[in-house]
Order: sequence, then C-alpha cells, then structure tokens
Amino acid sequence: MTAFERDRLLVVQHEDDCPLGWFGPWLAEGGIAVDVVRPYAGDPLPGLDGHAGLLVLGGSMGAYDDATCPWLGPVKALLREAVARRLPTLGICLGHQLLAVACGGRVDRNPDGRTIGLVKLSLADAAHGDPMFGQVADGAAAVRWNQDIVVDLPPKASLLATDDRGTPYAVCVGERAWGVQFHPEAGPGPHLAFVRAGLRRPGPRRRGDLGLITASRQTGVPSRAGRSATGRPASRGDEREELARQTAPKRPGRRAPTVVDATAPVGEDLAGATRRLA
Repeated sequence: MTAFERDRLLVVQHEDDCPLGWFGPWLAEGGIAVDVVRPYAGDPLPGLDGHAGLLVLGGSMGAYDDATCPWLGPVKALLREAVARRLPTLGICLGHQLLAVACGGRVDRNPDGRTIGLVKLSLADAAHGDPMFGQVADGAAAVRWNQDIVVDLPPKASLLATDDRGTPYAVCVGERAWGVQFHPEAGPGPHLAFVRAGLRRPGPRRRGDLGLITASRQTGVPSRAGRSATGRPASRGDEREELARQTAPKRPGRRAPTVVDATAPVGEDLAGATRRLA
C-alpha cells in the first residue's frame, strides 16, 4: 500500500478561476484522494499531518500580496515545512512563485509584460535525471498566463526548464518540491478563460502569444509563434479576432478551430510523476 493510498493530497486553491482542472481526473485515476481547501472562501488552512503531498495552485494575486490575501503567509510557511519534511510538493504558477519566495528566492514583474498562450519549454541538463521532469521532452508546449516571474532562485534550487528568454519555468527546491510557472492543469476551457481575461485587462503583453495556440482540428498543429493563423505578423486585432472565432457558437457543417491540446503530455507526465513519488 502506497502513502497516497493511506493518506491524502492537500490542495490549496486561491480563487474560483484556478481549480484543479485536468489534475482532478488524473489524480482520481491514480487512486489519490484530495483535500481541496479554499482559504479565500474562508476555509481554514490545515497542517501537513495526514497528507502525503502538497499541491498549491495558481491565482491572480502576487506572491507578496499578504496584506490583501492574508492566507498567503501561512501557505508560504506550509511550503517551507513541506520542503523540510521532504514531502512531495508541486506549486503551479502562483504556487511556484510562493515556493520560491518561501525558500529564499525572489519574484518580480516580468519585464516583457503579461504572457498569454503556449510556451515551448527549454529543458536544462538537470531535468534529464529529475524524477518529475525526466519524461518531459525538450520543446514540449505548456499553457502560460502570468505577469510575475521568479527572478532569483532559492539557494540550492535546481533550474529544470526555461522559456526562450531564460525565465525559470520549472525548478526543483530541495529533494521533492517542484515549481512550474506554466499551467499543466489547464485544458482548453480554462486556457480560453485565461485568454479572455488577458484581453480584457490593460497592460503590456508579448505580441502574438495567442497566435501560437491557434490550430485546426484537422491538423492539430499550432501556428508559428508571433504570427496569426494566416501567417502574417500577429496584432492585437488578430488576437481579438481569433478569440472571437474560437469562442463563437459553431455553425452546422463547419469545423471550428480549437486550442491545441499540446499541454496534455506535460501535465500527464507531471501527474504520473506525482503518483510515482508516493
């Protein structure tokens, strides 16, 4: 009997728009029971006793927003304790940033602005022998939606993957705690919700991110980064037009474009690694 069969996985959710997503059915298929706590809704944050792992999800708040989100300080303390206990831990987006700050790293605004769309992961040498990332292929695509990034890694943390600008997108802290800047839990539905929210919010973002997530169902191949589905350089108008096409009601007899399901391999690999670490 594994630890996950005896105990449960503690999941910290920060807001309604960032749920477990794909991780829910993946963990259920692996026989892993979950305790999801929502401190923003008044749930008390439990301790780690009786839990065989910790998963901290994403959110729109920042890693230093303790004054407006008072549960963040206790979550950072929980992450530090999990690292000290060598408890299998995964932080996603905000969870990744909280893990970094909790263990001595630093988070700041992304100088490139907000990033929305798919990112191709560039694996570092340390990823190849890593129990979480050893099965992830170099160049794998993953969903991103963020405006803050980890700028200084915690002491003794290992860099596992970056984006094309060298921004840390996956790190290992200690022996059994990982942080990922991307969203392995986000399927097409949540991803479109991220994009809608991003297009509504003011502020700079990297041009053409949405162009990378557009594809036809016939091919399933993403269009080239920085270009619209037609091949010309993507503009904000292209992004809005493409979002409207993807979210419009389908017409009978026509095939609508869809968001590429390219993050499924990354997420499935991470969920499988979570089960193996039990």
